[in-house]
Amino acid sequence: SCEQCVYGYYLETKGKLSENVINKPFQPVYIPINSISKIFHKKPHSFRSKRFIFGKVFLKGLILSDNYWNFRIDNLEDFPFLDGFKQRFIGKKEWEDTIYYKKHIEKEWRSSSINWEEHKVKNLSRWDKLYQDIKDNGYRPQSEIKGGKKEKEIEVCVSKKGEIIFIDGKHRFAIAKILGIKEIPVIVNVWHKDYINWVKKEYNLKNPTPKEAIKPILREEISKF
Repeated sequence: SCEQCVYGYYLETKGKLSENVINKPFQPVYIPINSISKIFHKKPHSFRSKRFIFGKVFLKGLILSDNYWNFRIDNLEDFPFLDGFKQRFIGKKEWEDTIYYKKHIEKEWRSSSINWEEHKVKNLSRWDKLYQDIKDNGYRPQSEIKGGKKEKEIEVCVSKKGEIIFIDGKHRFAIAKILGIKEIPVIVNVWHKDYINWVKKEYNLKNPTPKEAIKPILREEISKF
């Protein structure tokens, strides 16, 4: 399970998480939304957005080596969820007529104890309201939203090559893309160890924060790596 995976990592590092977590792990960074062009084919257990060790230790900003990065990565334009939101909010289709329903909900909810109508009332109406709120008020970081939690920002990871890969927060991400939002706040949930080591050496940083570590990517200086 996800919890077992992270607990195994915790034991492997003998609890010395400060040595394997970036400085200020919950610090949001602003990035161009178009800089996110990749997505995991299936969200890896070790990259899950909510990671608890027996409900006590909450992890973000892990620095992981190659052993944790053996996952298939797809192009974001192949993400059916985004197409479904486009059909809903640009094409003005009913949810049942979108690819979101056909590709995801139909198969997932067939065996679920919660039926489609309950899901529609509980979740889809909330996404409709979220779309309207962002359209009317702009995209705001979680810290500026009543009841929002900073650790609930859109989550990404940074690969060995400095690629920004989407992990979680697909509803807000899809809506931001549709509305043409240019820049969004994210939390980098996982960093590749080789990339962080390169940042430390190249920029003479002993303990970089997310804002410092992401700069080479935003400045397109990653070609040095």
